[in-house]
Amino acid sequence: IEIKVKMVEPLSTVWGPLNEFDHLELNILLAIPGQKGMNKIPRLDAQMPEGVEWNYQATINGWNGMMLKAVDGAEQISSQKPRIEVDAEVQTISMTFPASIIGEPKSLDGMSILITTWDGGGEGGLRPLELQPQGFTFGGGSQDDPKIMDQIWIPEIQMNEKRLNS
Repeated sequence: IEIKVKMVEPLSTVWGPLNEFDHLELNILLAIPGQKGMNKIPRLDAQMPEGVEWNYQATINGWNGMMLKAVDGAEQISSQKPRIEVDAEVQTISMTFPASIIGEPKSLDGMSILITTWDGGGEGGLRPLELQPQGFTFGGGSQDDPKIMDQIWIPEIQMNEKRLNS
């Protein structure tokens, strides 16, 4: 699977990040039919849309990437992670997920994808949320509210598995 996210504004590199973008944390949650997962997204204090369970979560920020998998109702860190490529000129962040890190599914037909953003507060930390804004803290909510600024929900991918005869 390759997912490309195109940013509206130029990518920030103020902090000198290794992955060529900073201040942004992307979370990509994959829900693969036939695989048991979990609805709760603990680190983001959020839930998947009703009736959907994520199986794999990639967390990508300017310094690193991490892949989690849902196992027996808990998240486990995977030893693998997606490949990250940044094209600052066209303002895109591309993530490639080899089949080996998503359980080698026979098909991606019916898979759902949730992509979220939040502001990274440093090397892997999420910017806190409080009722009142303050230095390095977002305002307008409580610390337990979902850490989702933007989201894209793709409820069900339909694969065209038609093969061409030669």
